[in-house]
Amino acid sequence: MNLIGNIQLSDNQNHQAIYSSQLYGTFFMIYAKFTCQAPYKISAIDLHIFNYKGLIDIGITRARYVPETNEKKKIVGGHIIVEVKAFHKKHQVLVDMGGKVYDCPLKGFIEVERRVAKQSKALNNGFFDNEFYYREGFERNSQGGYDQKIQNRTPVPDSDYTLPPQGPVGGVICPRSKNRVL
Repeated sequence: MNLIGNIQLSDNQNHQAIYSSQLYGTFFMIYAKFTCQAPYKISAIDLHIFNYKGLIDIGITRARYVPETNEKKKIVGGHIIVEVKAFHKKHQVLVDMGGKVYDCPLKGFIEVERRVAKQSKALNNGFFDNEFYYREGFERNSQGGYDQKIQNRTPVPDSDYTLPPQGPVGGVICPRSKNRVL
């Protein structure tokens, strides 16, 4: 089953939903406003992230656009690569277009690839980065505190899915969306 959204490139007034997911127990959506210099020629993309439900605020650290070409080197769509991070304060970002204007043909696709930035430590001020680490239990140390058994998340022991073989990566569930250009 293909689940595909739609993007109206002719609508340069409104932000359109292009991606939704959940990380750290927070449901969020990313919206985009496209600026086109001519029909189907994208010159700028303004992204906004909205956190709807959950305790952790997720922000956008950076985003860039990569055109997709076919075997004849003709542009058939593109990818917006968005990096998000828990507790990041930036909720709006302009996509790095590399100073170029890109064709995006009618009925082509713009895919969103979401990446997650790792926290500086597995456990930081009571927040545990469960997108990159797995923990199981506590042990009392010689100073009367607790040591945790923390390991990289490859794979998660109680998981019903298989992680990619390349090793520890965060946000492996729902990392992409696909949107048809109208």
